Parts: sequence; structure tokens; C-alpha cells
Amino acid sequence: GNGTFRVLKGTTKVFGSGAPVHRYDIEVENGITGLDLNQFAALVDSTLADSRSWSGHGIALQRVDSGPVDFHITMTSMMTVRQLCGYDIHIETSCFVPAGNTSPVNRVVIDDARWVRGAAAYLGDVNAYRQYVINHEDGHALGHRHAHECLAGGLAPAMMQQTIGLTDPNTGKLCEAN
Repeated sequence: GNGTFRVLKGTTKVFGSGAPVHRYDIEVENGITGLDLNQFAALVDSTLADSRSWSGHGIALQRVDSGPVDFHITMTSMMTVRQLCGYDIHIETSCFVPAGNTSPVNRVVIDDARWVRGAAAYLGDVNAYRQYVINHEDGHALGHRHAHECLAGGLAPAMMQQTIGLTDPNTGKLCEAN
């Protein structure tokens, strides 16, 4: 990637309910090749439209391809991820960058290498990992912080850093990928 971005064409109806409607666009870093960008965009939209996602929990979301947005969801090369997010934890991971120095708008940064490979916690279920990372990073864009405790029944919360690990630091219990 070269550090510049383009918006992928496409819009959706409003998912969920509540006010305000959080508008997002889907971007890709220029220079990234070998990914099915239509599949990426479709999975972002279907994940956010799912009632198990934020739209099923009092959040209204809508994809747009022009006009003002509350956040970008951006497929980004791993080296640009490091530039935008830092590399303090030496693991390839996606992140959230609040509006400021690197962008005038909040940016969800999806690491292309991690998108392709997934994470160990998902035992080869790359699609489930992708849905997790969409929900997790978009959760930051919606104001949610990291969570660390397993949910009732042992599932990891969406806001747990599941790419890094699944251990509840308070109990030492291993949560189940979710």
C-alpha cells in the first residue's frame, strides 16, 4: 500500500435503530492487490446489519459512499497499519485511530495480512475472525473500550482483544472465541 485511500462505491439502508445514525464508508488503501474487495465490503455490511452486532443493540448504522461520515472502515497494508496505529505490541493486528493527526475522521484500520490469515484463536475459521475484527474495531469507533472478562457461558466479549489472546486476566480462565 502507498498510504492513500479510496472509497469503495456502495450504500446501504439504515441498520438498527436509535439516534444518531452513524454513517461509515468502506475504503481500501491504494496499492493493495490480491483481495476481493467486493467480498470485504459485503462482509462489513452484512456483519454490521446482523442483529448480533451493534445494530441489534440500539445502534443505527448506514454505509455511504459520499458526504460526511462518522468513521472510515479501511482495508490497509500491514506496514501502513504500523504507521497509523504504532507497533508497541509486536503482533500484526487491526486497530482504531481516532480523528486527529493521521485523519480528520475516525478510522477503523483492518490489517490485510491478518484479514487473509485470521488468528490462532479462531482455529482456521477465517470468516468468523473477520466478523469479530469488524465488530471489535467498529466497536471502538462507536465509543466502546476493551473488555477483558469472559461472558456468561464462557464466550469472549467482542471488545476483548481476541487477536492477542482469550485469557480472562482476572480469573485466568480461557474464553471461547466469539
